[in-house]
Amino acid sequence: MKNSDTSIKKNALLNVCRQACTIVFPFLTFSYASHALGAEKLGQYTFAQSIVSYFACFSALGISDYAVREAAPLRDDSKKLKKFADEVFSIQLLLSALSYAALFLLLGLWGKLHPYRDVILILSIQIVLAAVGADWINTAFEDFSYLAVRYLATASICTAAIFYLVNGPQDVYWYTLFSMLCIAGGNVWNVFYIRRYVKLGLTMRLNVRTHLPPILMLFFNSMALVIYLNSDITILGIYADDAAVGTYSVATKIYLMAKALINAVILPAVPKLSQIAAEKKEDGDEMLSGMANFLCMLLIPAAVGIFFEAKNLIWFVGGSGYLEGTAVLRIYSVTILLAVGSCFFSYAVLVPFHMEKYFLLSTVMAAVINIGTNLWLIPRLGMCAAALTTLLAELTVYIVTSFYAKKEAGVKILINKKDIWIDLAGGAAIGAVCFAVKQFGLSHALELGASIVLAVAAYSGVLLGMKNQTFLVLLKSVTG
Repeated sequence: MKNSDTSIKKNALLNVCRQACTIVFPFLTFSYASHALGAEKLGQYTFAQSIVSYFACFSALGISDYAVREAAPLRDDSKKLKKFADEVFSIQLLLSALSYAALFLLLGLWGKLHPYRDVILILSIQIVLAAVGADWINTAFEDFSYLAVRYLATASICTAAIFYLVNGPQDVYWYTLFSMLCIAGGNVWNVFYIRRYVKLGLTMRLNVRTHLPPILMLFFNSMALVIYLNSDITILGIYADDAAVGTYSVATKIYLMAKALINAVILPAVPKLSQIAAEKKEDGDEMLSGMANFLCMLLIPAAVGIFFEAKNLIWFVGGSGYLEGTAVLRIYSVTILLAVGSCFFSYAVLVPFHMEKYFLLSTVMAAVINIGTNLWLIPRLGMCAAALTTLLAELTVYIVTSFYAKKEAGVKILINKKDIWIDLAGGAAIGAVCFAVKQFGLSHALELGASIVLAVAAYSGVLLGMKNQTFLVLLKSVTG
């Protein structure tokens, strides 16, 4: 168990580092582009991205989550792994072709998309790159060090290209191309790298009866997630102008980056939890309890900090032209608590324990609620309505997934109540620090910098002084 814990902690740390890079680099490029492109062109890019996301989801069809879960137990059986990998790879290539056909058909039939055609086509390259890259093989083999290094190299090149080539609204296509490559370009390297684990090939024997039911279940989960996470931008783009979408996207980007960094703690544990579930071991509860306490320690300061520093964060990322999105980001500061919680119950419990149907139920309910309330409220309340409907959708997913994780999976997650109270005390200290700094009337940059430094010091001091056990364990593992 000790070796397992060490492996998971190492993988979690590597994945957090990788996710930190996926936040830092897009943060830098997005902040730069929001100034260089302006709200209108940024909105054009964001709306096009929301359209492509639906087709990218269809081409993926939930295969990645399914493949990681099923391939992890096959790592020591090369023949079975090869057969499984070829079948999944062939299915995904077929789906990618169908996805492109549907996208081209939509572009030809819906006149609304004609001004966005070139941006959409550039972004759609990620569909084929994701298929040929088969990144799920690296995750199944827990090769997080390679994933971290690969992303760092790819992102560095793409970021440099954006800074060099994007100088004004006319350069939206350069920004689109290298933003897409920053995320999916590493899959080109992957085509050659994954041969150390398995040499992929095409097969006509797809074994559809075995693969399709669980893949479809995870696909509907993914599609419902994409719908309720992107329908706000899509519907806002239909009812409002590109400038409004651009303003909204700045607040959304900050929220998504913070959520992705915290969620990075969860994903590395999925292969190990899948093995535990398959072998019916009893040490899953201990692992899940440790993760839950650690997530609480991260979530509370993140939510409080985003709420109090929303205006400064918007200014830092996009500039004064995007400050109308401040209220949106404050709504998202509450949403992040629910979003990470639902991710924990979904990907750390329901998926490893083969209970995707409950995850599907939650996401379908959230998608229906999100679309319905977006269509009703966005024409009346604009950006804030889009944020509120996302909050409502995340609340729905959290309630449903947490209920079935405890009832059906039978997991017993032990939360350290004393640590939670200490986390809350630390959150109150962060709020007090941010409020106090605001009284000095500093510039946006100075206020944000001072608040972050003092808030981190205050939160760490409270956790250390009141002996938060999760924090002390983290310090001990870092210091050796």
